[in-house]
Amino acid sequence: MHTEENDITDLIYNVCSSVNLKIAFLLYIAYIVLNTDSFNETVLYRIDENCYDLEMGVVTSRGYFAIGLFLIFFYIIIDLLDQNEMI
Repeated sequence: MHTEENDITDLIYNVCSSVNLKIAFLLYIAYIVLNTDSFNETVLYRIDENCYDLEMGVVTSRGYFAIGLFLIFFYIIIDLLDQNEMI
């Protein structure tokens, strides 16, 4: 007979064991790169001057949208590489 505590433990174990750690790690690295000042000043600002305010040194709401799109793009690439066993 399973107790409620064992059911929660089993659920947490099943969720944690189904996570692809390679993808999670590479997404974390991509997130760090996308939030660096050098990326914001060189890439994000050159895509659209309204994405990054050079005077204030802050990312605008349009910039956060662009960073989100980059992160989704990186996830798609990483996932495709993982499915094809290239990473």
